[in-house]
Amino acid sequence: LVPDLKEGAGGAVGGPPCLKGSVVFVAVNENNKGVPINPLVPATDEERTNFEAGARMNKQRKEARNISLKHHAPKEDEIARLHAMMVHPPPAGSLHAALADTALDSVLVMQPQVTSPWTQSSSCS
Repeated sequence: LVPDLKEGAGGAVGGPPCLKGSVVFVAVNENNKGVPINPLVPATDEERTNFEAGARMNKQRKEARNISLKHHAPKEDEIARLHAMMVHPPPAGSLHAALADTALDSVLVMQPQVTSPWTQSSSCS
């Protein structure tokens, strides 16, 4: 999920920030390795729009790997910004919220290739 700070809930610009999410399905073989499938062919304008948006998000996700903290240490200015965010509240009128000012209603985290709450299986077979 990534925060969309330009558009508020219900699409109102300037409203409260909202989160957008996407789900990626990957076909896997018996060794849990990705396998090609028949390509999706969008038929309507809405499907084409969503398909193009998905392609853009996929490109952005792949580009983000190049700057991921998993692979590269943060730069000095990034360290300073992260520290400031943790110790100082966001400025008034900011679209940012302190973690302490948020509440979690519910969450369900699943990785079906590892486990599923609905089956006792430990793989996608």
